Amino acid sequence: MMVSRPVLRTRKKHTEDAEDTGIQPRFNVDILVWLLLAAALAVSFYARVKVIDHQSPDFRFYLVHWYNHLRADGYPGFATNFANYNFPYLYMLYAVSLFKVPTLIAIKSISIFFDYLMGFAVWWLVKGLRPKSRYLPVIAALTILCMPTVILNSSVWGQAEAIYVSFLVLALGFWVRGRFTWAWFFFGVSLSIKLQAIFLLPLLGVLWLIDRRQKLWAPALFLVTPVLAPIPAIIWGRPAGEAYGVYLSQASGYFDSRTSNFMAWMRVPWQEAMKMEYLGNMATAITMAILLIGVAAFLIRHKGRPGIESTMAMAAFVTMVVPFFLPDMRDRYFYAGEMLTLVWAFLAGRRRAWLPLLVSVPIMLEYTFGLFHSDPGVSSAWRSFSLLAAIVILGLDAFRTDPEAGGGTTAETVEPAPVAEGPKPEDEPASEKAAEGGVA
Repeated sequence: MMVSRPVLRTRKKHTEDAEDTGIQPRFNVDILVWLLLAAALAVSFYARVKVIDHQSPDFRFYLVHWYNHLRADGYPGFATNFANYNFPYLYMLYAVSLFKVPTLIAIKSISIFFDYLMGFAVWWLVKGLRPKSRYLPVIAALTILCMPTVILNSSVWGQAEAIYVSFLVLALGFWVRGRFTWAWFFFGVSLSIKLQAIFLLPLLGVLWLIDRRQKLWAPALFLVTPVLAPIPAIIWGRPAGEAYGVYLSQASGYFDSRTSNFMAWMRVPWQEAMKMEYLGNMATAITMAILLIGVAAFLIRHKGRPGIESTMAMAAFVTMVVPFFLPDMRDRYFYAGEMLTLVWAFLAGRRRAWLPLLVSVPIMLEYTFGLFHSDPGVSSAWRSFSLLAAIVILGLDAFRTDPEAGGGTTAETVEPAPVAEGPKPEDEPASEKAAEGGVA
């Protein structure tokens, strides 16, 4: 005993010294974390304000004329075919034209508002996927809001990608919570704004087919908004056939080889590529084949019960594959795939933290070239290779085995109630075991 006391005292002192070497918070560090995140939110808004004065070619040649048409004619202006965007966006453009604010700010305020709605949608989606995490959903949302491509698309370019993608992400947020009817409805809202939302339809359709929890009539809800959206314009004098024909007019079978897709490897001048309709038809068939084979293999790999982790990777995969191979795809049509790739990177953790760079960097270079006519320094062929590498990695991640047993498809998988059982031998008190002759 006389020898052990100094030893114990020495060990205790060593432990205290080790603890003293760490940081000793002087206040609740959570407060500082939330202040830093709030500052990041403020910086994201400040960055948008600083670049909002830029007039892109699309603004000068299209958006400002649509805005002035609606401001001059009011709602009767919808009787004429003055724009090639879907009606929900044009209704929003008409709404902001009623306010006495500068034209440039009025137009871009729509896209900026939906930047932040998209940030909320990303927060909600990641929260559904990681319900126990306090900071990950917030950091994912703020990362989206601070991405250069997001700021360039809305605040510099004035484009509408954030509008339809925000509803697309909301649809996935409802899906992971098992609220499938709302998921299909918000997918329809996204589709009514931009036809590019249809990139996700093959995956959603297959998940509906294999999941008996989804009502058979649930997919009909995605038609509600596309059917209802043109009705106000029809009431104001637009021919019905022309109003509903807006969706069909957005499809094309031609290529623009300036885009970072597989056509960039063929070195065909874009003027010639626009004439190669047969190549566009072939690429459409190849795209459909890749989707069908990929989704079929995805189901086989997971034995018809894909888990939520693999499904999120597959969502990013399909939204990247389609604009890469389909004709008449612009670089901003990778927007949904870019956002879902970032969401997947947050889910996958450090092993995929670098993956969004393979998508965002080439897209950002293309944005700066189109907006500022600056030399990106990297050819479209190399940019397309970067996108292809991201597609391959997403495909491999989608085929990996899910960590959760049973491969549940939503974050709120209901577990069966445990069956009541009698006490097991190892749970009996030691005194009873001893009385029965066992070893206590």
